[in-house]
Amino acid sequence: MAAVILAALVSIATWWPGHNLPAAEAKPGKQAASQPPAGIPGDARAGTALMARGDAAAEAGQLQEALEAWLRGYERLFPTFRDRPFKAPVQAEYLAQSALRERLLESLAKELPDERILAEQQAMAAFGFITPDFDLKESLLKLHTEQVAGFYDPEKRRLYLVQKGEAGGPSGPFDSIQQKVTLAHEMTHALQDQYHDLRAMQRAAEADDDRSLALSALIEGEATLNMMVAMDPGRKEFFLRMPPAFLDLAMTLIKPLLSFASGPSFHSAPVFLRESMLFPYLKGLTFCLSRTEKTGTWKPVNESFARPPLSTEQILHPERYPEDVPVALDFPDVTAELGEGWALARSNTLGEFAIRNLLAGTLPILDAEKAAEGWDGDFYRVYARAGAETAGPRQTLYVWATTFDTQQDAREFREAFAQVLAERIGFEPQDVTELRALPNDHWGRGWLSNECLTAVLGRGNDVWVLSGIPEKAFPAVLEKARQLTRQEKK
Repeated sequence: MAAVILAALVSIATWWPGHNLPAAEAKPGKQAASQPPAGIPGDARAGTALMARGDAAAEAGQLQEALEAWLRGYERLFPTFRDRPFKAPVQAEYLAQSALRERLLESLAKELPDERILAEQQAMAAFGFITPDFDLKESLLKLHTEQVAGFYDPEKRRLYLVQKGEAGGPSGPFDSIQQKVTLAHEMTHALQDQYHDLRAMQRAAEADDDRSLALSALIEGEATLNMMVAMDPGRKEFFLRMPPAFLDLAMTLIKPLLSFASGPSFHSAPVFLRESMLFPYLKGLTFCLSRTEKTGTWKPVNESFARPPLSTEQILHPERYPEDVPVALDFPDVTAELGEGWALARSNTLGEFAIRNLLAGTLPILDAEKAAEGWDGDFYRVYARAGAETAGPRQTLYVWATTFDTQQDAREFREAFAQVLAERIGFEPQDVTELRALPNDHWGRGWLSNECLTAVLGRGNDVWVLSGIPEKAFPAVLEKARQLTRQEKK
């Protein structure tokens, strides 16, 4: 994925009128004076020599030696363009393609145990991101291991690379440029880990899907930007000053081509999974550029790691970072109100990015973006029939509360989502006054089918969506859902 994205980004960079600006002249002594004294010192001459040694080894077919030389070369070069030395050598392990895949599967199994995968599958199907019969686990495993060339494991603080002699991926010859691109990207993660402890950051965000995706965007965005710089260090300031709006527009135009340049699993995956995989790289990159554009330095990005973004809203709208803090919502569990046979499957937050994609499955993209843009916070609970191992019809339901910046924003969202539900359910809704189970002090639209009620309700800045609720249980479930608690995310 990194190599595909870099190729697209390099092409885009040539479109920008500023691409022919001269590279910034090196100022002797300046970089050395600004570097922390500890760690592996930057040395452009030694680093360049090691990279050349790696190139020669690759040319001679000595692939293991090439990777080792590039690894040590980047350790010397990173301080000269990333302005931070490695505190310690990066530990790397070279594995056969099959062994690398197994190591990645082992890592994924820890992060995504079967019970969590089932809960996520039920939640995603309930909202309509995937079909009820979609095998989420198999798809995620294929997406994460397809054409893998390497990855950094923050748990073991180790970099894993394909043992060459096996090609640069599942097919094709060894590609020196692709290997150096992958190495630059993954070594950036190693550098991040040495300074910020990536696993601790991920653990702090893992209970909130939206916050976790925003953190991934910061992590992958910086790695992607540094990967670009690593390919042409003399033009560091050019890359750091690229206008994020220009890059965002260009990537929007070229993004449809990325799925064709990637593997078959990516190309055939549901839209939401594809968008979720691209988001940290592409939107994370524009977020990081919004931080570096004014100064042409990495300092603002370093500061962002000390105060990571809390929502995808802040990634999508960098001007809202860090002041526009999202609201954390909660409401009581409604298992008892639903009655026998139901159990809580998953509770979490969607966030602006997911809501935008949810709406875009039905509405034109610009309408979806506008309806999601005023998001200020949300929280959902998905319930499944006890013992259910599928996400099929009448097997799941959900209760979802959202809040928006203004009443107008809330109105736009509730009307947009009512359109989505009407198309999904297959008939137009009734006004709440026509359905006695719904309160008449809310704006609302409802659908009654097979003794189950689905409704979109609004009051002030808040919107509730209750989907597939047994009709008799609806009043009690809604009463609990209205008991919202709010606090700023921290």
